[in-house]
Amino acid sequence: SHRYSFQFACSMRDAAATLAREHRVKQRLAETEAAQRTHLVRAEAATSARSRLIRMVMHDLRSPLLSVNNLSAALGTLPASTTVGSDEVQRYVHALGVCATLM
Repeated sequence: SHRYSFQFACSMRDAAATLAREHRVKQRLAETEAAQRTHLVRAEAATSARSRLIRMVMHDLRSPLLSVNNLSAALGTLPASTTVGSDEVQRYVHALGVCATLM
């Protein structure tokens, strides 16, 4: 009877130790999963911020480039007799300079 009591106590102790280990493993797993979720959220936020920045830079570059293209096309339509010193050419040259400054 005493032997069975001892075996029962050992079995209970082993079961308690096993449960405690399982609890620690589950707790570590939950902490790891939480850290991974946090990392994923931060990575997604960084990706989103990078995408927004790229879109802004592309827009900021595209607008002046489009203006340069339009101004060069307008200069190309001027009659051959137009001189570089004419008011119209000087306005286009000034506008090109502004566009270049914006880039």
